[in-house]
Amino acid sequence: MNRSAYSSVLLPLGLVSGGCGATDVDLTDINADIAALQILVDEQAAAITELQQENTRLSNSLDAATADIAANVTDITTNTTALTAVSSSVSENTASISTNSAEIAANNTDIATNFSGVTTNSIGISEHGTLIATNALNISSNAAGIAANDASIRVNTATAVANTDAITSNASDISRNAADIVTNTSAIASNVADMTTTIDAVQANSDDLTQTQSDLSDTITNTSNNAASIATNSDAIAANGVLIAQHSSVINDNSTAIATLQTQVDSALYPDQITADLLLSSGVFTSFLENASLDGGDLSYNDLTNAYMANASLVGADVSYTDFSDSDLTGADLSSSLCESTIFRDATLITATLSSAFCSGANFTGADLTSADFSNAVLTDADFSGAELGGVDFSGADMTDMDVTSVTFTTDPIFDATTICPDGTTTIADADSNYHCFIFGIDWTGANFSGVSLSGVDFSNTLLVSVNFSATILDGTNFHNATVDSCDFTNADASGSPVSYIDSTITDSDFSDATFPSATFQRALVDETLFLNTTLSGATFSASDLNGNTLFTGSTMATADFSQSILETTVDFSSVHLTGADFSDAVARVTFTGSTLDNATFLNTNLRDADLTDASAIQASFVGTDFESTNLTGINFTDATLSPTRWTGATCPDGTPVGTDCCANLEVDIDGDGANDSVIASSCN
Repeated sequence: MNRSAYSSVLLPLGLVSGGCGATDVDLTDINADIAALQILVDEQAAAITELQQENTRLSNSLDAATADIAANVTDITTNTTALTAVSSSVSENTASISTNSAEIAANNTDIATNFSGVTTNSIGISEHGTLIATNALNISSNAAGIAANDASIRVNTATAVANTDAITSNASDISRNAADIVTNTSAIASNVADMTTTIDAVQANSDDLTQTQSDLSDTITNTSNNAASIATNSDAIAANGVLIAQHSSVINDNSTAIATLQTQVDSALYPDQITADLLLSSGVFTSFLENASLDGGDLSYNDLTNAYMANASLVGADVSYTDFSDSDLTGADLSSSLCESTIFRDATLITATLSSAFCSGANFTGADLTSADFSNAVLTDADFSGAELGGVDFSGADMTDMDVTSVTFTTDPIFDATTICPDGTTTIADADSNYHCFIFGIDWTGANFSGVSLSGVDFSNTLLVSVNFSATILDGTNFHNATVDSCDFTNADASGSPVSYIDSTITDSDFSDATFPSATFQRALVDETLFLNTTLSGATFSASDLNGNTLFTGSTMATADFSQSILETTVDFSSVHLTGADFSDAVARVTFTGSTLDNATFLNTNLRDADLTDASAIQASFVGTDFESTNLTGINFTDATLSPTRWTGATCPDGTPVGTDCCANLEVDIDGDGANDSVIASSCN
């Protein structure tokens, strides 16, 4: 509402006020004026409300801007002064707005009071003319106040516009400050990285300093120790000086003796004139004979223990009965030498040459003979017990009665066809044309003797792993106490003379199709081994222990002896010919399905849980036998002697469960016509 509108309303009121006190007051006009004034007041109130809302919005915007500014003040150091000025201006405007708001509130109160008065005046206007006039003046005054307020509002609006511009400017500053913050953040990150690098460098320097301090401490300690050592050494040097002076004359004497010896050696007509007596009489230390040339010399019957004679040459020399114990003869050449009964106990003869030497009765106990050459040497009755024979060449050597007890081999020694082995036998060539002497302790792992004759060879106490004996002749071969693991004996033949495995341990091996009549496996431990279709007639397994999947299927084992043996349930004798076999006192809880047990003896045999289905036991003897839970279905007991200790749980030959015994249930189909035939045992109870 503008001021001209206020004037048009006030004019009729002025006329009324000019006639104050007259009796002809026009109430209709007054009421119209009041209504018009009420409209103006309502409009003013609406305008005031809008202004308050605008002020509230501006105040809220200002609060948000102030909060944003406060959040950025810390980081925006470069704009502190400008922001402070703007904040001051905003604070002043806020105070002005607050003041205007208070004035508007007061005006609203006055207007409300005036409306109350107008209402009161309207009721008693005829009696309160004076009050109406007064109210008219008040209204005029209020109109003036409203006009003044309108002016203030305009001023405040302008101020708000200015504040808006300032806020916009501040927003621009905030944006710039945000960019500065990003830049500063990057710079800070870079500084942090630089600080991290610097810290790492400082730590490394600190570690270096610590190590340096430790090294310095050690150096100080070592220096102190060295000082003490220097003092001690000085004393020792002084003492040594005295000793050197004392020995100088001895050295001169030895030099003279050596020169004399050299003259004598040079003037010798024959090498054999160089004797141990000559060496000893010359006063030279015989302990140090490295690279000495003593070819053809006579060094017999002397004591050269602990001598150092590496690479010495004693070709054709006589060293009989001389003691070289603990001496070093590495690389020495004693070829064609005479070393009868010479003692080399615990000596070192690595790569030494004794080819064609005569060393009968020599003592090499405990000596290291690695890669030594004994080719064509005579070593009869020599003692090599405990010696190292790795890679030794025994080609053409005679080792008859040589003692090889507890010898060791880093690699196998070398033999040829002319070597005579310690047991007096010649060597045997394997399928790969390698020659072998059967010396105790040699590792035969993987050896191939397929098709080779090993008759009479002694493998007792040896370890045989994955050795191929297939189709090998083993007449009279001895495997006593041998360990036989994963070996192949298929088609091997020992029909000329029984092969023996007494006390041996046999695992995972295969004897299928071998011919081993009367072979001896007494007290053997046999596990997971195959004897398929093997000829073992008359073989002895007494007191042996057979377990695992050991299979004899299809083998011929007539008169074999299993007395006192233990045959576990996994052992299989299916379809085996066991005529006349002896299982007395054995534990044979095994499978005999379809086997021939005619005339076999089961005296006091434990057949508990065994399976004798369709076996033939004509004239067999079962005295004292344990048939508990034994399957006897289809077995032919014709003329058998049946006097078991127990029938409990057995299945009788006719397939019926046992009652008291099976004596009345022996009928089986003998002729194969499908009908059971009468079977009469020799006796049954």
